[in-house]
Amino acid sequence: MSAVSLDPQMPSGDPKKSTAPWYRRRWVLWSAGISVFAGAAVLSDLPQHTTRAAQISDATSIVSQINADVRPCVYAAKEAFLIKSGLADGSLSPADRARVPGLLRDDQNACAFTNSAINDLANLSVPGSSAGKDLNNLVNSVTLWASSDALGAVEAIQTLASRPGDSPALAHLREYEAMLAADRSTAQSQLNSAQAILRVQLPALTLPELPAPAQP
Repeated sequence: MSAVSLDPQMPSGDPKKSTAPWYRRRWVLWSAGISVFAGAAVLSDLPQHTTRAAQISDATSIVSQINADVRPCVYAAKEAFLIKSGLADGSLSPADRARVPGLLRDDQNACAFTNSAINDLANLSVPGSSAGKDLNNLVNSVTLWASSDALGAVEAIQTLASRPGDSPALAHLREYEAMLAADRSTAQSQLNSAQAILRVQLPALTLPELPAPAQP
């Protein structure tokens, strides 16, 4: 079976435990983020007198910025699932297997709030407009997808890389896979709603389906 090649160019960072501590659990992350997200929500509710063209331009910029901010985590999450698959089917080369712990630490950091891109995403300002509420909710959903769902999945994969049969880690990974799918679907619905209000096609979200569907 051919070896899977992993990209060596990843950010560095400190290792974390694979089972999320209390301060990384989904409800705590969501509660802690309310103060950040509420400010943007207030802006979205304020009366605005901008033209439709200006609103479309703002919305396009917001979605593009969301994609840019979440890109490192998207890459990291995809790589982590690739590593999991490669370890399971034996397709990783010996050299890549030796690099797995470091790669997964980098992947973890890419989706955590220690990454400036995730902080930028969480603090993205949404101008008030007719579609402002949906765009603000979109920011919230993508932040949750990265900082809770993807991060939790990577941490579970970290444990499985060293203890392949770890039952709690397997259960956690299944939970995070379901959350990744649910929040991705929610984000897409929020984007669709904003597009319907503005009557325009905005940039597509770049959140991947994880784990990737099996090839036919």
